[in-house]
Amino acid sequence: MCDEMTDRAGRCIFIILIKVLSCSAEQNMFVGTVKELQSATAADYSWAILSTIAEW
Repeated sequence: MCDEMTDRAGRCIFIILIKVLSCSAEQNMFVGTVKELQSATAADYSWAILSTIAEW
């Protein structure tokens, strides 16, 4: 899951949450990364998502 917000200084903050899919009743979700983006464009979002996937 991804979410974008603007902080008080006007910077674009992009948060990527990762959920481990398993066949159990307990599901875990954790922060994959938090990135400060220069602009809120599709290219910047795509870069953030792909770089996070590559890290994990």
